[in-house]
Amino acid sequence: MRIRSQTVRSVAIAVVSIAAAGCASSGLTDPGPGKRVVATVDRTNYLAGQTISIKATNLSFVSLEYPIGFCKIILEREEAADWTPVYVPDGCPLALAVLGPHHTVSIEYLLPTGLTAGTYRLSMPMPVPSWGTSPPEPSLVTSPFRVDTGAL
Repeated sequence: MRIRSQTVRSVAIAVVSIAAAGCASSGLTDPGPGKRVVATVDRTNYLAGQTISIKATNLSFVSLEYPIGFCKIILEREEAADWTPVYVPDGCPLALAVLGPHHTVSIEYLLPTGLTAGTYRLSMPMPVPSWGTSPPEPSLVTSPFRVDTGAL
């Protein structure tokens, strides 16, 4: 019995389509490098010295690694439509944590006292799969927020 190549090709396309649909409906998605995690802050306005609650959510089905406690968080200030680092931590232990598929981790960040009023954001290393990525992924940044020096 001879099977035509057109029939084999049609069956192969159907199988791939069904598998892709099954993965999509089961939540097995991967937005890809630089898009797997989002970081949000709990408010849009803070006072210098207050604590910011950050949530980092893994949008993919891939387990991701990141420095424990996101210890390399950089505070950036918006100046002339550009982001300038204001506070850069010295470093952190080489220990890593895992952000599981579709999980969220909460982090607390204490704003330094003595900040000038303005628009800020937090930047941190993007969690990556254990097999790494090439080229390096962009930083994970929060949405901008306002810091004031007086009472809110």
